[in-house]
Amino acid sequence: MIKSRLCHKKVLVVLDDVDHWSQLKSLVGKRDWFGEGSKIIITTRNKHLLIEHEMDELYEPPMLNTNEALDLFSEYAFRRNHRHDDYLSLSNRIVYYCQGLPFALKVLESGIGVLNDRCLVTILDRKLWMHDLIQQLGWEIVREQGYTNIGRRSRLWNFVDVQHILIKKTGTNAIEGIFLDLPKSCQINFTTEALAMMTELRLLKIRSTSDYFGHVTLPRDFEFPSYELRYLYWEGYPLESLPSKFHGTHLIELSMHYSLVKELWRGDELLFPNLTVIELNHSKGLIRTPNFLSTPNLERLILQGCTSLLEVHPSIGDLEKLHLLDLKDCKSLESVQDGICKLKSLETLSLSGCSQVMRLPKHFGPLKNLKVLSLHGCYNCEELPSLLGLCSLNDLELSHCFLRNDAIPIDFWCLSSLQKLNLSGNNFTVIPEGITQLSKLRVLQLGHCYMLQEMPQLPSSIQEVDANSCMSLRNLSTPSRFAREAISPTKTLMETILERIQYFVPDNEFCILLPGKEVPNWFNHQAIGSSITIELSPDWYYSNFLGFAVCFVFTGKPATHSEISCQSNNFSFFYSYPDPQTAFSSYHVWLAYQPRSRVDICHPDEWTDIKASFEINGVPDLIQKCGICPIYAHDHKKDSDDTEYPVKVELVSHTLPSSHQWTDDSTQGKTP
Repeated sequence: MIKSRLCHKKVLVVLDDVDHWSQLKSLVGKRDWFGEGSKIIITTRNKHLLIEHEMDELYEPPMLNTNEALDLFSEYAFRRNHRHDDYLSLSNRIVYYCQGLPFALKVLESGIGVLNDRCLVTILDRKLWMHDLIQQLGWEIVREQGYTNIGRRSRLWNFVDVQHILIKKTGTNAIEGIFLDLPKSCQINFTTEALAMMTELRLLKIRSTSDYFGHVTLPRDFEFPSYELRYLYWEGYPLESLPSKFHGTHLIELSMHYSLVKELWRGDELLFPNLTVIELNHSKGLIRTPNFLSTPNLERLILQGCTSLLEVHPSIGDLEKLHLLDLKDCKSLESVQDGICKLKSLETLSLSGCSQVMRLPKHFGPLKNLKVLSLHGCYNCEELPSLLGLCSLNDLELSHCFLRNDAIPIDFWCLSSLQKLNLSGNNFTVIPEGITQLSKLRVLQLGHCYMLQEMPQLPSSIQEVDANSCMSLRNLSTPSRFAREAISPTKTLMETILERIQYFVPDNEFCILLPGKEVPNWFNHQAIGSSITIELSPDWYYSNFLGFAVCFVFTGKPATHSEISCQSNNFSFFYSYPDPQTAFSSYHVWLAYQPRSRVDICHPDEWTDIKASFEINGVPDLIQKCGICPIYAHDHKKDSDDTEYPVKVELVSHTLPSSHQWTDDSTQGKTP
């Protein structure tokens, strides 16, 4: 993939902190991956990697001696040109660790804000990520806390060290965190006695490196001795509930993926006043949720894949701060309590895959802050809830609910903020005209609606439509100013789309994938094979120029997540799309449009010709024919019967790209 995109380009590639041969092999495999004149810069602590990869030049930065390093660190850390006696011991440790590297010394004096600015520390998805340099400094400091007595270290992360502590029972109240990645073939035993002295334990994270979660054994009477626990993450937790005397006063996050829990805790015996997150994903034995009166500050409840879950406790309605409720694939759940409609802070509600749910609350309207609602696969539901009042909803998924023509409620079209609507896999034959009222709708998904016969007029905000495998689709309703009738009696639907798409020129790029064997005849430049060259007249780039349409015919079923690339001497762009999973013939027509705004960045006033080649997943041989067509405004005012067409897209149908990328090659010396 990298070679196919960059082999003709002069590029600068910088790989920082490389520590394994596979990284070089995957990212900069061979010299012919990149165009002539390219520069590859690699930083690593392993000189042998550079020698193996046959680097042209090696540079080893000079080191400072101890005195120079101390002076430099003091200058940046304490803002003075002499050493700070009170911190001399700590300064010496840092200088020793940095081994005289000036940049490392400057980095380690920085605060969190500066580290974030330098991309050495990143806060992403509620987690703090750090550069290896920062992490290794922390490890070194912790090791110094107990070179001879591991139990005196504040944090433990090495499997052998943790195992030693548990077997010898040498843990102390100095231990605040245990982070454990369990090797596949190892087993470890936790006992109350082994943890008895770890009364200050704040973080416990146990993660498995394989799909087998039976590595940790606990006695049935196991107890956590610490009153300070803030974070508990335990994959494959082996007990059916938390210990009866669990101290949860300070607990903030509780994650137990793939656990054997049947009921997290019983009654209201335990209190979790600070708990904000509960995640029990794929805990297949979970039967019911706990009483949520014990967790008044809960913000995220994620029970994805809890296939035995029968009920959600009615007290869920009292969680005033809950903004995420994920019950995806809870396949035994038969009803959802009306109490969820009291969740005024709820932003995301997923019932996707809850195939046994028969009853939902009648009105979701009170959920004023709800932004995402997924009812995918809730095909046993007796009646869809009313959506009137969901003023913040922007993503609605009703796919594979077996909806018929009369199943979509009238108030469905009052969702003033809706941007994405997924109606795939349903049984209706027409989409109600009310869809035009969704003034902010950008994405409409109708894939695998096998009975759908008519496409209604769509709101002007539409950018993407997926009508993949709508095998009964016969009529494309469009505004009267577009055509007298949507489909000619003598033409197939697909032929009509390809002929008429030239009149629907949008403001943004798009692509379309259809069965067919021919490049549309309105393409004035066509060629056999995967490449084409067109000469440009001196005045080709004037005010009426709108953009380029490009097209090719290829044979064979598209692969899953295929990537299409167009490489030229002036520009290049890429589209990727998922497997259409449709009964296409062996030939397909792929057509894309790139607007003037994309061309403007590539110095088009200097172009005299365009030499373009097309590939699918780096292979040009699949392509039979191709074409390029510059689009001008005067070409789109009228067709043969004088029907007027606006220069605006109203239908971009069938299969659209999941992603795209445009790059300017004109700065590369127009290398073909």
